Amino acid sequence: RKQFSKDTEYYWVPPSIAADELTPEDPVRYTGEMPATPGSLLRFLKKHSLSHWSLKEGLETADDISTEVMGQANMDQRVVDRADEDKQNMIKKMMTTLKKEKGLVDVGEMMGLKKAADTMAVDKEAEQAQKEAKAKTKKLKLKVEDKETQEKRRQERRLKLQKEEEKSRDVNRKDKEKRKKRRQEEKLKKEDRKRKEAEEKAREAAERERKRKKLEEERAKLPTVPLFSWGQSKESLRISVNVPNLRVEGLSVVLADDRVNISARDVRNRLYTLDFDLREFVVPSNSSYTLRYSEENPLNPKPDGVNINLQKTVVHRWDRLAHNHSAVKQYMRKDWVQDDGELEEEKEEAELPSGPTLKKVTAAALEELTAMHPMVLAAFRLPWCQKCGEKDREFMKAARMSKEKDHLGSVVFAVVDAREEKYLARRHNYSCSDRCELFIFKQDEIEEPYIVPGRRYAEEIQIDCYKHLLPVVNIVEDKGTFDRVTSAFDTAIVGFFRGPRGEDTWYPQFRAVARQLRGHALFGAIFGGQQPRDYGIDHDGLAPAAGGEGQAQGEGAGRPLILLFKPKENRHVEFTGELVLDKLTHFSKVLSLPLLSTYDFETRQKYQELKVPLGMLWLDGENEDAVENTQAKVVLRRLALRFSGHLVFVMLNNTRDAMLMRPMALDPRRVPTFGISATDEPDSPKFGFDLQVRGRAERSAFWADDGGERAFGRLEAFCAAFLEGTLEASHESAELPPTYRWQGPGVVDEVVWRGFREAVYRTDHDVLLELYNPFRPQHRSYITVLDLVAEALKDVMNLKVARMDTQNNYVLPEFGVTDKEKASTFFFLGAAPERQRRPKRFAGKGSKAEALPEKLIRFLHRETRGHATWDPEERVAWVSREAIRRIKRLRALEKDYEKKMQDEWMQKEMEEFERYKRLGKFDNLPPM
Repeated sequence: RKQFSKDTEYYWVPPSIAADELTPEDPVRYTGEMPATPGSLLRFLKKHSLSHWSLKEGLETADDISTEVMGQANMDQRVVDRADEDKQNMIKKMMTTLKKEKGLVDVGEMMGLKKAADTMAVDKEAEQAQKEAKAKTKKLKLKVEDKETQEKRRQERRLKLQKEEEKSRDVNRKDKEKRKKRRQEEKLKKEDRKRKEAEEKAREAAERERKRKKLEEERAKLPTVPLFSWGQSKESLRISVNVPNLRVEGLSVVLADDRVNISARDVRNRLYTLDFDLREFVVPSNSSYTLRYSEENPLNPKPDGVNINLQKTVVHRWDRLAHNHSAVKQYMRKDWVQDDGELEEEKEEAELPSGPTLKKVTAAALEELTAMHPMVLAAFRLPWCQKCGEKDREFMKAARMSKEKDHLGSVVFAVVDAREEKYLARRHNYSCSDRCELFIFKQDEIEEPYIVPGRRYAEEIQIDCYKHLLPVVNIVEDKGTFDRVTSAFDTAIVGFFRGPRGEDTWYPQFRAVARQLRGHALFGAIFGGQQPRDYGIDHDGLAPAAGGEGQAQGEGAGRPLILLFKPKENRHVEFTGELVLDKLTHFSKVLSLPLLSTYDFETRQKYQELKVPLGMLWLDGENEDAVENTQAKVVLRRLALRFSGHLVFVMLNNTRDAMLMRPMALDPRRVPTFGISATDEPDSPKFGFDLQVRGRAERSAFWADDGGERAFGRLEAFCAAFLEGTLEASHESAELPPTYRWQGPGVVDEVVWRGFREAVYRTDHDVLLELYNPFRPQHRSYITVLDLVAEALKDVMNLKVARMDTQNNYVLPEFGVTDKEKASTFFFLGAAPERQRRPKRFAGKGSKAEALPEKLIRFLHRETRGHATWDPEERVAWVSREAIRRIKRLRALEKDYEKKMQDEWMQKEMEEFERYKRLGKFDNLPPM
């Protein structure tokens, strides 16, 4: 474009590829007719534009709005022209004024002559005169010409005009014919084009339909994933699979513990297949499926899917259904109708242990680590389990500290997501529990990891690592190795095997015991039939075989000699029992502990780990040098030697360990005394030994008679009965005065657990029994209630009223008293042999103490009227009057007693206040 050009030009500018960039091509100039019209510019834009739009619609729109737009434009132009004219007049006036000021004004103009001439039209008259002169001259010339020539000329001109007119009409006619022909040809072409387009569309539609049918046929042959929905409760999963027009005989459902597989066909023989891995495990035996029927025709329902119910192995809320959620996400939706709305959302998933010294590993990575390192300590954790947060912090602390410890630098600490690695977790039986178990993988025992509970302190985890550093069984080949094995630990167990290593059939059992007693005893194995004397041990030699060489292992062929060494006690013990796993394990556990020790916190933890039976002797802690204590210790040592390998014997203090005596029904005031606990667990069976003595002199005589032979004999029989399983377990029991005896009908029998069976189960009477809490409100009033019932029924034959305190006595489970804090519960036990007695609970609702005696009498009458005849009305009338009178008086006394106690308490508080005031305790208090 030329600079300062006033011509209007139009360009099409190509679009840029990105913002703030120049166009990739040069602009294209419009070269059509000028001035340009809206139609020509639209055609130019359509020719070059890259966008898709309709030229026809654009032209129609331009025609519709051109009148309005051009009218507005003309009006705007007139406004602009008027403004320009005013501007020019103003400029002209300014120039005239400027010329006047500088003396450059035209004289004619200044004199007003030009303006006058214009006004008078002088120039116009001159021009008119010239035109008239020319016309006169022309007329004169025409007159001179010949009239015939003029006529001839007019005739020629007329003919010429006629020819030109005919020629014009012929041209117009031909143009009309051409236009008509062209329109007809265009119409025919248009019709032909439309016909061809219709035929092409029909062919394309037919081809599409053919392809669609072919595709449907191919899809029908290929498996299709059906749509399904799922919901859950805390215990189960519910899956609803949609298979329209299901053909029942073509249905196959396979429910595995980790997978769901469904194969079904519809009436068109189209195959539907759904197969995916579950997020966690289910119980196939408790899972099932049923057909789902359509609701469109209730009178003739047709199957349209399958309903599946899966029982969860671990009861909790799943975060998702499928292990590979993305693979089935597009076919699955959540069924909020089937979902349990009352199921609480899982708390925010616990963060797995992490840190620079911890490795989060998969099953494959764990196997590689175990093959590369001597020990891997792995914590299996479930993200939804919230029970191990505190222990995991100690686990992370142990991982940090162990790098600086001797011999623990090579231990690898790892974490496994048990939900993602569910097969690994199942192989090792891991689940969410308070134990928060840790798994120790040894390089030489890859397939048999050790399982230890999570610890509350990092130091305990390090102790577990130290316990598992050494080989499970040390192979002894020389005297130096034998001396190290038998002296490095408090307890060493050595097996002398007849066969060579790897072939002896007894060695696997010995190795299994060694695995169980990791950290409690050091194990060694000697092969090839070597004898203890070859290693400087004074022993007779190998255990004799029970038969010839061809005998089976179960018959004693090639039985090894097992010796247990106690270096600190300078002794060794031979295992002579039946050589089976449980017997050898029990023997090793018991002998891994000292022959006789004092019971304390540290040893208690070891007793709980080993789960060994404890023979417990309580001594007098206030007078440790008492003769009875010395005599009892001598007896206990003899018992420890007698039952070595069967029982662990410990000594306790009656002041510090008095709480442990209560479950055995032993009195801390009467020591020394003895009892046996099956294990050192709170709920394990307990067996208290009844000395059958009362005074201190009798107890001293019991331990001192015949140099302790009397005590040793009875305790020996007691321990033997425990090992044989013939002892009856002891329970917590209160104690009655030695002179107490039931006075007969009319008096309540006070019962404790120690005499419960004799007083309640082995009596010939019907029994009304009250189990009560001595700390209940209005205790004295309710004591009076049962006394009144017993007094009212004193004439009824074979009826006994008894009561027992539940806070200090054991209650049999058959009574169903789960809440010992309950005020009182009444039972009726009909007369029958001991094994046939069944307690029946009094179901009366709670009421005032005054109304309770009447209800109990009527309850007894209802239970005994089948075998006893007595009139309740007279007794009810008497007991009601007495209850009101006695309980009212008792409450008045209790009220006076309470007022007296309050007054005493107030007096003490006032005295304490005055004492503090005298001491100046209140001098520095701020003013009120």
